[in-house]
Amino acid sequence: MHRFLVRSLVFSAALIALSAPSLAMVKGRAYEPGKRLRLNATVGQVSPIEGFVQETTRRLFEVTGQPERQAGAESFSLEDVGIRDSETTYGLSMEYMWKYVTLQVDGSYMRAEATGTASRDFFIGVKEIRFGGQEYEYQVILEGTPYHADLDAALVGFRIQFTPVTFNPGGVVQFVPWAHLGLFGFSGQFNVQAGPALGVIEYENPAREYVQNGRGDGEVTALVPEIGLGGELRFKLAPRAGSHICLVLQGGYSIFDFEGSTSDLGISSRNEKDLDVDYDSYDARALIEWPLSAKVNLLVGVEYRTVRAKALSQAKDRPIDETLELREKFDKSIDLEMTSANAIVGLRW
Repeated sequence: MHRFLVRSLVFSAALIALSAPSLAMVKGRAYEPGKRLRLNATVGQVSPIEGFVQETTRRLFEVTGQPERQAGAESFSLEDVGIRDSETTYGLSMEYMWKYVTLQVDGSYMRAEATGTASRDFFIGVKEIRFGGQEYEYQVILEGTPYHADLDAALVGFRIQFTPVTFNPGGVVQFVPWAHLGLFGFSGQFNVQAGPALGVIEYENPAREYVQNGRGDGEVTALVPEIGLGGELRFKLAPRAGSHICLVLQGGYSIFDFEGSTSDLGISSRNEKDLDVDYDSYDARALIEWPLSAKVNLLVGVEYRTVRAKALSQAKDRPIDETLELREKFDKSIDLEMTSANAIVGLRW
């Protein structure tokens, strides 16, 4: 449905733009005086949550002439551990309009849980897991072990929209186009409980110490810049309280393409990696604005957003002696997609 709304918005905007010579047009964004601020609450769900990590090749095996060992590459998906969607999400959203610039800030909280039995040994990097009075950074859930995992996360969006003109300001149908710059952030904490810790084993080359089962706690953070286009169609439905009841459709498309290294994005890693990131997102919102008075509008509606990211993390092309010393892990191909749907209620004044 979110793509339908975006396509409808684009189609309608194109019709208005084509007929622009016969329409009034003003510079910047047209809005009702005294109604520049929107504040609303949201409730909804993130579903589906799809994530997949595929190990591809390992440079160490290439320089040592052991290509047959590439067959040891593994894959991992969120579905493997039973995470497919979130519980109910809650959020707040704010928008403030000036003549040429509009500021939007969105934040929501989500929680996801999964219970299952390990279909194979799952090797996980964590922030902390303890055994025998010592603290470790790696956990392995042994095949056949029942486990429970949960994730508490915050999703944050920040956008600055630039509006050059408004078509047909104050008309029965008004169109506001914009270009935007923004940031989308995801930050969460997770824990994995897999019964009592049984011991410590060494795995990988060079060897790292993994606690067998036990309880591991970790965190995950991602921050992605965005650039994109969007717009708003406002339809006047009926007069009320000195204003009009309006149907408002908003939509946007954002992208971020990046080729560089982890250090360019400020990402902390044991060894600097080459990154190739392809990110895009669609968002759409449908609102009814109902004037309660000459100064305040009630807002009710729905919103959708789909975020998709593909990334390739590769060991840098280092001299052979450095490659042998670092013995980095497999390169990885990463796919992530999340779709959120929310109900909206708020005020504009």
